[in-house]
Amino acid sequence: MQSYRALRGQGLLFLVLLWFLWFLTVSAGTLVSPVLPLIEDEFAVGHARATALVSLISLGSAAATFVFGFLASVAGYKRSILVAFLVSAMLFLLVPRAGGFFHLALLFLMIGVANGIYYPCSIPVITEHYHYTVWGKTLAIHDSAAAISVF
Repeated sequence: MQSYRALRGQGLLFLVLLWFLWFLTVSAGTLVSPVLPLIEDEFAVGHARATALVSLISLGSAAATFVFGFLASVAGYKRSILVAFLVSAMLFLLVPRAGGFFHLALLFLMIGVANGIYYPCSIPVITEHYHYTVWGKTLAIHDSAAAISVF
């Protein structure tokens, strides 16, 4: 396998792809907060129940991060990232079809799990594809996606 020694050409393009995937993963959790008033109105729930959706995404993400740190090496890191994003996309397509608040909460928990799979899989992919001399740069650029997503 090719180990990129510099952040140029294909090495930079691959890093931009990973950065964008991390940006989407973090955005999935942060985009829920602005629509909470709409969820409150649609499902006739209070602030506490609606805010629980954000907590469920975080809980699912944290649980998946801990568990998949161990399991992803068996399934393969790239395969795990691909499956996580396909599952996440399918779950997002099901959100408008949620029949009730419980179904929506369950979907958000599963979205959190799907999104939590990415990070423990991305670090090994980065360290596998880039030469150790550029790990600091690549990891710093990759992690900037979370801060930009929140912004």
